[in-house]
Amino acid sequence: MSKLLSFLFGSRPQTSPGVREDLKKASISQLVDWSRHYDGFLREGVLVRAVELRSPELLDAILERLNDWVPQVRQAARTALLTLVPLLPPSAILKTLPDIDRLRLAKRENHSDWIDKYHATVVDALGADALVAEAVMGTGEIARSCFDIVKSHSLLEADRLAQRVLAKGADFGTSLAAWRLGSTLEANERRTLAATGLASAFGAVRTVALREALTSADEHADALAEQALLDSQRSVREVAMWYLKQKGYPVAQFYVDRLTQGVLAMRRTRICLASLAACGTRDHIALIRRFADLPHARTQTTAVMSWARLAPDARDEILRFALLSQFPRVRKLALVLMEDLGAYIDLDEALTLVEERSDHALALSLARREPWTWITTILKMANSPVKSPGKEHLICELQHWLAESTNIYTKPTDAQAKDLTSVHTRRVLKELIGQDVFCRNGAFRHVFELHGLT
Repeated sequence: MSKLLSFLFGSRPQTSPGVREDLKKASISQLVDWSRHYDGFLREGVLVRAVELRSPELLDAILERLNDWVPQVRQAARTALLTLVPLLPPSAILKTLPDIDRLRLAKRENHSDWIDKYHATVVDALGADALVAEAVMGTGEIARSCFDIVKSHSLLEADRLAQRVLAKGADFGTSLAAWRLGSTLEANERRTLAATGLASAFGAVRTVALREALTSADEHADALAEQALLDSQRSVREVAMWYLKQKGYPVAQFYVDRLTQGVLAMRRTRICLASLAACGTRDHIALIRRFADLPHARTQTTAVMSWARLAPDARDEILRFALLSQFPRVRKLALVLMEDLGAYIDLDEALTLVEERSDHALALSLARREPWTWITTILKMANSPVKSPGKEHLICELQHWLAESTNIYTKPTDAQAKDLTSVHTRRVLKELIGQDVFCRNGAFRHVFELHGLT
């Protein structure tokens, strides 16, 4: 291809002597700016100069050009980076690794071979111990890149690497990668790794570790599964439930016993309620209903959703119960019950219940379901003597309503029409917005006239 291009267009010109002189005189900041210049020859010249200077301050500029649209610039960036690596402190070298890994997603060229070469240079520069330490103790993209380098270059045995990463559990990504690496080991090594994984801080790791531990079917498997029934991660509990149900274990009764015998911490109570809803029957509704009356917001929230899961036909009753709660967190469940479970309550009744609690945020969320109720609710809040959302918030709501007004396909009720066309409404809107919105070019005039509100 290069011979064909040379035949068609002539040989590629070199950077002119004048430009080379300018590059030699340029400061570091100027070189950084020129590295983004539209002229590919200048960008390439900056990278050649970076090799001569060997300045760590040019590192970011070099990394930016590794996927440049000009092949010669990409090659110059690679040369510059490999020249610079031995001069960089370890922390700077580590910071380059995520940028290098992202080159695997680049489409202009397959960078895989060069990435392997760069990783080998990093191993020589940092040493195996530093890379292993970062893979085990570090977090984020750098730790994951180091883990891949340690694994691909066999800087540590696979079983020891997986064991150390899982035992430390510093990063979610490296912990999952360690488990995947461990899945290739022998059965006895996997069991040892599973015991470590069960103590992980990450629920996804505990889930796969429990699944592996239960396949061994030893004398401790049943006890391990029973212990996992109270794990904070739902997927862990589901694995344990499935295993114990296969054994004929009364899983639902386990949770009933925990809820009725002794005093549980609130977190354990919520776990038992949610799990009972997953494996229980309608016979457990009365027990869950008792916990829905507890004066604790998060427990009441879990109990209400568990109640709805076991008794979907009672969703309207549950919706009213949620709206009457003293806790905003529980009242907010009304939106989930209405939108996801199909619970119904008259909108005016729902707004009345919510406004009795002065829950203005939920009132607006409910009112948005019907456009004319929405604007009357905004106006009611603007004129309310009690504490309500600030003027700026109500103005934003009005602007939102006006933007959505093109999608109104219903007529207001007689009461809403009377209220919206009153002098009082005009006054409230003028006070809120600061101008007459019903004048000839007023923002609301066209919308109201379109729907017969004159």
